[in-house]
Amino acid sequence: MKLEIISGPAASGKTTKLRQLTEAYKADGKAVLDIGPHATLAYIRRRIVLASLQGYTAVTLDDCNADTLKRLRRAIKEIGERMDIDMTIHVVEAA
Repeated sequence: MKLEIISGPAASGKTTKLRQLTEAYKADGKAVLDIGPHATLAYIRRRIVLASLQGYTAVTLDDCNADTLKRLRRAIKEIGERMDIDMTIHVVEAA
C-alpha cells in the first residue's frame, strides 16, 4: 500500500489534482473510492480494508488536517503489516 500526499498553499490546485487522478484511474477502468473530508479515522480505516477486498485500485481523501494525516500514516502502516494490499491512497493535506 502506498500513500501519496498532495500538499501546497490554499487555492494551489490540490483538489483539482486529486480529481484529475480520480478521473485518470476511472478512464483506465480502475475502481477508485472517494472519501469525504469529514470522515473519521475509524471510517477511513474500515473503508480502506473493504475497498482492497473489493478490488479498488486507489482511495482519495481531500482536505486532511495534519493530525488526521499523522494518524492515517500510522493506520496505513498497521494495515500494511497485516495485509498485502496493492492500493494507492492519495491524500490532499489541508492548507
